[in-house]
Amino acid sequence: MNKIPEEYRKYFYFGLVAVVAVWVFCIAFVISIKAQQSKTTTQPSEDISAATVASSESTGESLSEVLSEATISSAADNTETVSIDGNNIDNGGIDENSAQNDEAVSNSEPVDGSTEGGLSTSEASEPAKIGIPSTKEEIVKTYVDAVNKLKDTSDFKLTKSNKLNVTIDSVSGGDYVKNIVQKYIDEANVEPQDFSFVNGNDSTSGSSPNVEIAPASKIATLSASDVKNASVTEASNGGFIITIELGKDRQTLNEKPPVYSSCMDVLDMDSLGLTSSMKVNSLDIDYSNGKIVASIDSQGRIIAMNHSMKIQKATGSGKITLISVSLEMHGTNEQTYEIIY
Repeated sequence: MNKIPEEYRKYFYFGLVAVVAVWVFCIAFVISIKAQQSKTTTQPSEDISAATVASSESTGESLSEVLSEATISSAADNTETVSIDGNNIDNGGIDENSAQNDEAVSNSEPVDGSTEGGLSTSEASEPAKIGIPSTKEEIVKTYVDAVNKLKDTSDFKLTKSNKLNVTIDSVSGGDYVKNIVQKYIDEANVEPQDFSFVNGNDSTSGSSPNVEIAPASKIATLSASDVKNASVTEASNGGFIITIELGKDRQTLNEKPPVYSSCMDVLDMDSLGLTSSMKVNSLDIDYSNGKIVASIDSQGRIIAMNHSMKIQKATGSGKITLISVSLEMHGTNEQTYEIIY
């Protein structure tokens, strides 16, 4: 250094300081770049760091390319999760547990009593409803089927009554005999009777539905050709009311009226109350204006019905003790049924 002329020494020192300063600046710049790169690696959720921009400027990459690379890198590397309503969802969309839960929900049985197809259990188990009949044939068949179904039903409650209203027009033997016969007929009226059928029998009477539901002890066989008129109206309970009108029919002592006896309980000496008081030789009854009114629910079950008939003329003959008697009478007969299932 002693060899350096005095006038040049100040330039040497200045150059040496400049070189040291450049090296210090370079070292500081390198440290700054490393720090920015480390910050970018640990914080990938930032849109873009200053170091990334600086890097893109130094390498000549466009800003859009850098953003695209940063987004892809963030989606691939970020494993943080966010909780939404108790479900963990990662940045990629849906986590494995959420997918399994969705699959379990889709494969599970419906809740709230529902069944496949959107029907509730109670709806699926409801009895099928029958259609409302329209033609005469359909109305008569619906009624006959309902009666026979009731006669074959094991468990239900029945209230039954019979009202006989007969007037004696003439009788041999005078008023004495007339009063006797009229008394027996009046006493033949049946007050309402209650039956409770369990397993096909009433515990009190021992009777069965087949016996107590008209026609007694046989199935109903009414046909549309025997019916004068048939109609149906809808009821408020979802069911309907059937009305069937009958024409004329005739009964003898040995033969029941074919039409009326197929669907009703017709008169005989027992129902007239004359069996115990009179030995009958003949009995002829002319019926007319028979009517059936039946209330049927939506399942096709009878819940109430009324049978009525007009006794246009009845004649009979026989003996009361040793007195020969002949009589003529007219009237009405009505039977009612109320059913609870």
